[in-house]
Amino acid sequence: MAHVVLVTSEMAGRINLCRELADRLAGRGHQVTIASPVDITPHLGPAADGFVLLSATMDPVEMAASFAELRPDLALVDVELPLHFMAASSAGPRAALWTSMMSLRKRPGVPPLHTSIVPGVGWKGSPLGIEWAWLKFRVGKWLGYRRRQLQQRRTARVARLKAAAGRLGFPLDRQASLYDWLVPYTFHSVPVLSFNATELEFPNAVAANVRYVGPVLPRQVPVADGPLAELAARRERGDSQALLYIGFGAWHRADDGPFIRRLVAAVADRPEWDVVCGLGDRMEPAALGPIPGNFHVLRWAPQRTVLAIADVAVHHAGISSVNECVAAAVPMVLYPFDFLDQGGNAARVAFHGLGEIGDRETDSPEAICRRIDRVLADTGMREQVRRKQAQLTGYDDEDRAAVAVEELLGGAV
Repeated sequence: MAHVVLVTSEMAGRINLCRELADRLAGRGHQVTIASPVDITPHLGPAADGFVLLSATMDPVEMAASFAELRPDLALVDVELPLHFMAASSAGPRAALWTSMMSLRKRPGVPPLHTSIVPGVGWKGSPLGIEWAWLKFRVGKWLGYRRRQLQQRRTARVARLKAAAGRLGFPLDRQASLYDWLVPYTFHSVPVLSFNATELEFPNAVAANVRYVGPVLPRQVPVADGPLAELAARRERGDSQALLYIGFGAWHRADDGPFIRRLVAAVADRPEWDVVCGLGDRMEPAALGPIPGNFHVLRWAPQRTVLAIADVAVHHAGISSVNECVAAAVPMVLYPFDFLDQGGNAARVAFHGLGEIGDRETDSPEAICRRIDRVLADTGMREQVRRKQAQLTGYDDEDRAAVAVEELLGGAV
């Protein structure tokens, strides 16, 4: 039995991933500890036993000592936590990185992950347009870095990480790059497990240190009663109408009420649709105003359970939601926030013919309905989603994520 320490941020999708991966590894006879810079125990369930808090404000040498006390055979650290990775690397026999995001590296023909650019579509999708997008991204990052230096009058994050690396004896200058999408650092020679499928990426050679092992998705939650159980029963009897799932995640804190109210207006005149809307605990259902009878609003929706009976999903293009839709063979209408990797996820969905991208700023209720109608009627799109579903199922059937962790334990990349 090996001891694996999984280090994650507080994002809901990543917590769910670690919780499920911990369960799979435990089922294969391993001991698993989950750690984070924030207290995520309320979201871990049984996996909260033994949780370790590793605050980002902790002295890096003390953090390394905390890792050493855990005596892990492998520390697997979220790629967005470079300080924690350096501390784990300096304290234990083996450390690696993991990510739930798509391509973080600058690769030929691959746009920056925050953009909705689809390779081959328009000038933006041309090789020159993609290089221009990268140039704008880098200039914007540099200007932001300089602005923060002037405004905050304190040591910038890059300098803090360099100082921590010096104290930990970590060879940061040889390992890191400032020229990929994930700023400040992408580690080029450290093993990285990507919990995604290469089949959902843009065509390109995968970096030598990155291994795609498929999404690790939460289990479906059984629903015994209530509107979801009623809708599922109707679907099973074959007497139900089209079912739409709407959800925009739990992480982004912007006021999404105006857009969801447009969605309510879109379906109000479409009694032939049933709609389940999960609010991710980001707002109260009452904030949406009058709700038509075919629109079921939940503070929290068991997303995989709803997708199992849905015909179309309308969501924000979070990578967990994209993977869960493909796993359920549900085509998508995407309204990404201008936030992190959602634009790039939406672009990949469009590139592979798994859905279409809307404009949350300008789409009227009528435009939203037209998009949903097109996706509902597109049998080719539904068949393409089924093909991708079969590819994702292959990762699960072979339990590639757990196998990859065990190979890291054995020293293989």
